[in-house]
Amino acid sequence: MCFSFEVSIATFLFSWGVSIYLLNKGLSKEYKQNVIFLMIFSIMQLADAILWYNKMKKNNINYIVTS
Repeated sequence: MCFSFEVSIATFLFSWGVSIYLLNKGLSKEYKQNVIFLMIFSIMQLADAILWYNKMKKNNINYIVTS
């Protein structure tokens, strides 16, 4: 996971930007599945950003994001 809110958001946006670019390139089925895996995997950065924005407090938001 990243070490700040800004880095988490930037990593998420970069990963999704690259993924969307690659999906529009007309890749084979196997490569498309790999790109979709990258998109699913990079959603963790969004969850990490929510935790950083919340200042890692133990509350309902933390419970929902980590569940």
